[in-house]
Amino acid sequence: MKLYEIDQQLERLLELDTERMVDTETGEILTAEDIDKLQMDRAEKIEGCLLVIKNKLAEADAIDAEMKKLADRKRSLNNKAIWLQEYVASSLNGETFSTSKVAVTYRKSEAIEVLDIDKISPKYIKTTILADKTAIKKAIKAGEVVDGAQLIERMNMQIK
Repeated sequence: MKLYEIDQQLERLLELDTERMVDTETGEILTAEDIDKLQMDRAEKIEGCLLVIKNKLAEADAIDAEMKKLADRKRSLNNKAIWLQEYVASSLNGETFSTSKVAVTYRKSEAIEVLDIDKISPKYIKTTILADKTAIKKAIKAGEVVDGAQLIERMNMQIK
């Protein structure tokens, strides 16, 4: 999928296998320096790179949308299978079942069911400690010194 047309030489360089930077058609090893060496206007080269970025992001968004559709379909199929399994289990009520195509048997297992977490000894409780980055940021911006943390400023490129 391509939203924008760009210079063919530049496109050829930018469409390389980024893992190996090898032109898969010719076997030629290429680098970012090859992009620099292209005889074209700097603004045109930068525009071409930015358009490729927009194309790649659009393609990634399309893949995300398709993955969401497939995940929804998968979830629906799994839910139907679980419902059918529960239906058959309730119908069989522990009885084994067998045909030439399918069989149902049972095996015992053990599981812990926690009835009241407040009554469980602390030695059996798992905890995760995470920093509250939002609160730390507010504190630092308010002039507080927070040992073990610092506010850093980043430059995030926006492509429109």
